[in-house]
Amino acid sequence: MSPPIPNPSPREPPYHGREFGQDESFNVVLVVLKKH
Repeated sequence: MSPPIPNPSPREPPYHGREFGQDESFNVVLVVLKKH
């Protein structure tokens, strides 16, 4: 639990994985597009 190991479990929240980063990037892009 302490070490940030890539868990392929879809049940666990992707708070420390590439999915989170991708989601954040996508959200930022959406916000920028909406703001423009």
